[in-house]
Amino acid sequence: RITQAATLQFSRLNTNTRYLSTTLTEYAASLLATLPDELEVLFLVCTGSEANDLALRMARAATDGAEDVVVMGTAYHGHTTALIEISPYKHEGKGGEGRPPHVHVVPAPDVMRGVNVDPAPGIDAALTAVEDRKKASKCKDKQQLAAFFCESIIGCAGQVVL
Repeated sequence: RITQAATLQFSRLNTNTRYLSTTLTEYAASLLATLPDELEVLFLVCTGSEANDLALRMARAATDGAEDVVVMGTAYHGHTTALIEISPYKHEGKGGEGRPPHVHVVPAPDVMRGVNVDPAPGIDAALTAVEDRKKASKCKDKQQLAAFFCESIIGCAGQVVL
């Protein structure tokens, strides 16, 4: 019985959107129907890396190519080149090349030890660094900050729930 159910489900499964399938469009429509009217576009992706890479590309496009990103310390956002750059867990770790100048790190809170519980100083420092880079750039009137990336659970820091 389980094999039959799995076989039926696999026969309906569409894992490549280059091939037309009503299953995916029906699913997208039913999902969008549960969201507020302002949310009218849906991107279906396969991995967290793909989702974060797309989010970064969209943020940069929406901010006329702004580069700077603020991230949480110890964060890991994915394994694409762009995401390794904004992931302290990767660029600060073994084999990493260090933090790029367009990435600003806010210390991750450590509620258990009572460290960095108040996010304001870290956020202020990151935003000041963004402004300093803007002042030093040739495009002083251009927006510098593209995005703020933060996991709801910082997995690489010991499963810290924010």
